[in-house]
Amino acid sequence: MVTNDYPGYQKGVYVRFPKNLPLAFQNLIALDRGRLELRSFAFNYNFPVSAAAAPAPGQPARRKHMQKISPFLWFDGKAEEAANFYTSIFKNSKILHVSRYGDAGPGPKGSVMLVAFEIEGQKFSALNAGPQYTFSPAISFFVDCETQTEVDELWQKLTVGGKEIQCGWLTDKFGVSWQIVPRALMELMQDKDPVKSQRVFKAMMGMIKIDVEALKRAYRDE
Repeated sequence: MVTNDYPGYQKGVYVRFPKNLPLAFQNLIALDRGRLELRSFAFNYNFPVSAAAAPAPGQPARRKHMQKISPFLWFDGKAEEAANFYTSIFKNSKILHVSRYGDAGPGPKGSVMLVAFEIEGQKFSALNAGPQYTFSPAISFFVDCETQTEVDELWQKLTVGGKEIQCGWLTDKFGVSWQIVPRALMELMQDKDPVKSQRVFKAMMGMIKIDVEALKRAYRDE
């Protein structure tokens, strides 16, 4: 049987599996004490590895916590550009992994296939898969902002090349929709006094970017 060798995360550990396994499934590799978990797209394949890597008898296998649900974004050739754009804007963000198309395609060999990245602890995947599908405001990312300064900074950066919409919504230059929302908006709208909360709601409906001080004036009926 023809096989490929791949190094695990532990130095000196190699695994072997059939070479005819599609290259699309040979990209994201993680070794987790006793099992090789090969991850690509939405599929998981598990292969046993040597006993030397297995946990000691009587000890439970350790498994790294994985985020159960995460956004998977479809791009037409701009996955890496988008991931770099987002991680440059949000704090506590980073690129986790970039995998590329091989001989099996369907993208050009060596071109970016999938980019895994993280924003504020939330994992994302960006896939280059062609022009068949595009983004819609029907799905958006809601950003909880602590201050007006944070709202202003994110709004300014995300709208570069994009489009301002209404009520804190915007579309960035890749067509992805965001809601940039100050925490004060939700707090004021949840006030027990329905008259006050309705004034806040009415003020918000007339805004494009949310203005916290204007919301507070509406709340106070000023």
